[in-house]
Order: sequence, then C-alpha cells, then structure tokens
Amino acid sequence: MRTILLLTLALLTLSPFTVCAETPTSEPQTQDTAGQAAPENADPVRADYDLIKEAYGGDIGPLTEETPGHWVFTARGKKIAMNGGTVTENIVSSDMALTLTQPYNLEPDRTIPAAGVNPGRNRCYDFFTAMYGADKKEVLSQIVNVKFLGRNVPFSKNGGAAAALRRVAAELEAAAAKDPGLKPLLIPDGGFYWRRIAGETCLSPHSFGIAIDLNTKYATYWKWQKNPDAPHPQQTSYPSVIVNAFEDNGFIWGGKWHRFDIMHFEYRPEIILQAKKKAVEAEPCVPVRESGSGAEKKESAPLPE
Repeated sequence: MRTILLLTLALLTLSPFTVCAETPTSEPQTQDTAGQAAPENADPVRADYDLIKEAYGGDIGPLTEETPGHWVFTARGKKIAMNGGTVTENIVSSDMALTLTQPYNLEPDRTIPAAGVNPGRNRCYDFFTAMYGADKKEVLSQIVNVKFLGRNVPFSKNGGAAAALRRVAAELEAAAAKDPGLKPLLIPDGGFYWRRIAGETCLSPHSFGIAIDLNTKYATYWKWQKNPDAPHPQQTSYPSVIVNAFEDNGFIWGGKWHRFDIMHFEYRPEIILQAKKKAVEAEPCVPVRESGSGAEKKESAPLPE
C-alpha cells in the first residue's frame, strides 16, 4: 500500500494539468509607474492646450510639465499656467484650463444659461497681457483701425484679432445690404478702450483691443435691468445672422451669459474651437439608406464689459 501511494504522488507531480491559484480580480497587480511621463490629468490638459495652439498658432510655445501635474506653455515668449490655478468670482482665472470649463453653445442654441453660467467671462489675464500688452502703452502699440460698416474700430492686430474682425465686417456688410433693417444694430460703439469692468477690479477685455460693442442704445446689459438675474428677451430675439458672423470668426457673444451683455462680442477663438469640436462629437450617426427691441442706456448706467 505504501508503494502504491508513493507512485500516485509521483504521477500527480509530473502531470501537465497541475492546478494554479488565480489572482483575485479585486486586487489588481501593482505596476511600476516610475517610467510614466504624464499624470492622469494630462489628456484633458493637452486637449485644452491643443485648442489654444490651434487658435493662436505660432504665438504659442510648447506645453511642458513644470512640476508634477502642473503644466505651462508660453504665449509670445511669456510663461502661462495651463492648469492648477484658481478662479476669482468667476471672472479672473490664474490658468487657461479654467477659462474653458464652461461650454459655450453655438448658434442656433439660445439656451438661457443658469445662474453662474457665463462661458468665456472667466478670463486669464496673464494670457491677455502676454498676447496683447501688459499696459496701455504696449496695447496701443499693437492697435490698428478696422473698417466696420463705414466706421473705424481700434482693435489689436495680435493673435489674429483684427483680421477676424475684418472678416466679420465683410459678412455683416453683405447681410445688411440684403436686409437694411440690420443696419441700426450694427453701429460699433468701441473697440479698444482702456478701462475696468464696472464694479470690478479687473480690466475690461476692451482694454486689450479684443472686444467690440454694437449699438449700446439698443442692446442692453444685465446691470441696467431692474431685475438683473432675470433673463432678457434680447437673449433669444437678437438677430442670429449677427451672432453667427461673429462666432464663425472666433468671437463669443455676451448674450449667452447669465450676466448678459447683449452688445458685447469678444475675440476668444479657443472657446469657439472647443464649441465646434464638441458640436461635431455630439452629432448623431446618420443611418446609410440604400438607394431608392430693447431698453435704452441711461447716462448714469455703468459701462458693460
């Protein structure tokens, strides 16, 4: 009997069907991450950077990881934080990624934004000063006049801003020729204007020559209203042909903010690029078929953005 037991054990040891214990699925094997080049948040940071690079071209330098998880790039040779910053009152951001967190809705979407939703109103002033000038004198040195329906509008030539406004002007001049009723709405009231936003400590984007207001006697502003938190009819009634012309050329419209600024169009091509890419991603697959009028501004009213 002892001999039989010993022979059986020997055969089991030599069998090709030896059973091995499985690694528990609830405890994944550890991996050596020392060679990984990027943190988990690298992909969205790179995606935002790609928008900025596409929008401003050669003015934008490479994206680099300055410290673990914190990325920077350069704009016209000056270092800009890409992520890891903070926001002050949803108006001022210390990095560029935060300025892209609220999606902008392209025409014809006129969804009334909820409280606190102001896509593009959050701005990275480090980026603005690098791109357009750090003070009034430097900004002015980059300003050129753009003909806008017979009037000169001072605008920054940097970042493609003035060129974009010229394209808008050409489109709207053609639109006004077909529909003369548009002309009263297309009176420009300021491009470059060095000042602060009314009631805020930060500079208006007009100070950098990247914003234009149209007919301030018609188009209204949230601070001019008796109930500033209520939506305004102009947010849905303002002519789409005007908004389309600006959006198609890299401008956002203040009418799509909760803190609405109906007259205000601001050159922010990275935000428009982001909106266009998201719109393409959201398009449903098409199956293949086989063949077969507003309030006027008061003299004492605060200036808009």
